[in-house]
Amino acid sequence: SLIDVELNQGDRTALRAAITMGTPEHHVPPLLAVNPVVPLMTPEPPPGLEPIGPGHSMADIVHLAHGCDIRPSLTTFSPR
Repeated sequence: SLIDVELNQGDRTALRAAITMGTPEHHVPPLLAVNPVVPLMTPEPPPGLEPIGPGHSMADIVHLAHGCDIRPSLTTFSPR
């Protein structure tokens, strides 16, 4: 069997995975039946988060900035 899954946030696709499955184990409960983090993964970032993109001080080291909208919380994110 082939499973093709997309994780979407709003109108954006955040992740796509295609998995080939074999014969399942019998009489074994599922490892995860519900998504425990749905409230933490809202489609849009909370207000007040600055995106890491071109011109941001971290754009050179956060290479995902070229293809993703990354918005770290500036209240908990600081240099070490």
